[in-house]
Amino acid sequence: MNNNIPLRAHKGLDNKLIFRTLGPDRIPVDIACNQQVYARIVDPTNRKIALEKLCRLGPAKGLITLELDSGDLAFIHAGLY
Repeated sequence: MNNNIPLRAHKGLDNKLIFRTLGPDRIPVDIACNQQVYARIVDPTNRKIALEKLCRLGPAKGLITLELDSGDLAFIHAGLY
């Protein structure tokens, strides 16, 4: 899944990002219990993965939650990823 909307995560703080998964008809898609969703932060200069973390499925159909702790971004340089 690609996301073209800029998202902000601040170093030193706990960040909570909430995503919605929608089908082509703009209806929320149910993610099966046996599937896992990972979020990746990719360094744009060398295309290497700077951080990969497992997301949590939300309470409603199509909701995905990414919780970044303050230590997750500690060793990532500031900038756009």
